[in-house]
Amino acid sequence: MEKVRIKVIQSCARYKAPISKELREYVKQDNELYEFVGIKENPLVTFSLEFKIWKKKCPKILSSNENIMTSCIVFDRFKIGVCGESLRRLYFGTLSMKNTIPLPYIPGRAEKLINEYNVKFSKKFIYDKNGIILLCPNRHTMGWYAYNKTTLSSLQEIERNVKLIKQHTNLPIEIRTHPKAHDWELNNICEKYNVKINNDSIEVASRRAYAVIGDRSAIGVELALMGNLVFNFQTDWEHTIVGKICIREATFLDPTKLDLMKIPTEEDRYNYLQYIATYAYSNDEINKGYFLKYIHPIILKNKDKFKVIENQFK
Repeated sequence: MEKVRIKVIQSCARYKAPISKELREYVKQDNELYEFVGIKENPLVTFSLEFKIWKKKCPKILSSNENIMTSCIVFDRFKIGVCGESLRRLYFGTLSMKNTIPLPYIPGRAEKLINEYNVKFSKKFIYDKNGIILLCPNRHTMGWYAYNKTTLSSLQEIERNVKLIKQHTNLPIEIRTHPKAHDWELNNICEKYNVKINNDSIEVASRRAYAVIGDRSAIGVELALMGNLVFNFQTDWEHTIVGKICIREATFLDPTKLDLMKIPTEEDRYNYLQYIATYAYSNDEINKGYFLKYIHPIILKNKDKFKVIENQFK
């Protein structure tokens, strides 16, 4: 069986070594699938725990939706479920979920997320027709998605979505800011459109919502899995993590016009859970190389598609 040459790097102080160091030791063992290589050698894939490698060496990954596939495997924190700490989301060569190489469903993985990692899931949609419209932007002043102007990140895009909501419904609007954003940055929008800031727990927010508008932030995924109606009105919606489950029809923001026959089915919802399960891993699973055995054949099958970045990460 052909071994994949892999480099495991870490250059971000906030991660402090525990994951990548242990993964290095795992790969260095007598491993039939992977060969750990040093910094001056030529890896087929490079593993990292941060996006900085793309920002420095391949900024188009962040600033556009072009079909670029690098030889990088990147994990980032993914706040769904509770397992002592957040799961981490796997990015396979790109930020775009439309362009990424599909990963096969792992048997029983969806149920593992529910039973072991406390990911809340409902096959049926839940919605309070007298509830709120909950707008969940990405980190809109900083963060990786700020580089891509089509995401729900900028104040301009937030305001555009607020206007769109008001065209279709009189339900109250609340904005749930990203944990690393600041409420005061939205003061002008809130005052201009009579919008409130939402500080509910995720469970309360889910119960109070008629509809949720999400984009690339994990909260859209979490609320979608819990059963909420998740909309997305970005031009690049197919590239987003909610692209496979989101509703695009703006008239459905009016509860009297919601057509249950024209939104994702119960089967679609379970398939979405399986899809998310192939991209969500715990720190312990990463340390032990759990994900590596599943993507090994995918790497080999698609290795000619990778754009190997010149002089990468030296």
